[in-house]
Amino acid sequence: MSANRIAGIVADALDALGYSRYTVSGGDVGGTVAELLAAEHPDRVAALHLTNIAPQRALTADPAKLAPDAAAYLGRSAQWFRTEGGYIAEQSTRPNTLAVALGDSPAGLVAWIVEKLEYWSDESAFTADELLTWVTAHWVTGTIGTSFTTYVEPVTLPDRGGVPERLRLCGTPCRR
Repeated sequence: MSANRIAGIVADALDALGYSRYTVSGGDVGGTVAELLAAEHPDRVAALHLTNIAPQRALTADPAKLAPDAAAYLGRSAQWFRTEGGYIAEQSTRPNTLAVALGDSPAGLVAWIVEKLEYWSDESAFTADELLTWVTAHWVTGTIGTSFTTYVEPVTLPDRGGVPERLRLCGTPCRR
């Protein structure tokens, strides 16, 4: 399921639950979903918080047109993609191969998930029980493969010009 479809489902669910105004926050795929919600429903989204910018934004932004701190953020993002972004390429181009390998090997699944959670946070951020719960949820439900679909299906990001100024998205604090 694409991030665009997920954003539509989230908007419909919030509407059905009676929420006419809300704040959205996210990172990774959730950040893309949050950005789409803000752009497609500016009347409903009161605030937007992103822990990172979408890879498409980082790869296509012109640093010369950005404030120095935003250009520096893009440089750090590019470095991160070079050292940590291999999983994005694998999940988006060979998801079925990866899904079979991880779905057939509990040890492989543990290595795949725990490596990212520990390396991208602090090794003490998660207890052993929390890590095992995360892995077990994917193992028992057989959903590691479906977790890759948002990397496979193309996303259509909104034009930055269409996002209201109060929601303009930046990798660092926005400047007017």
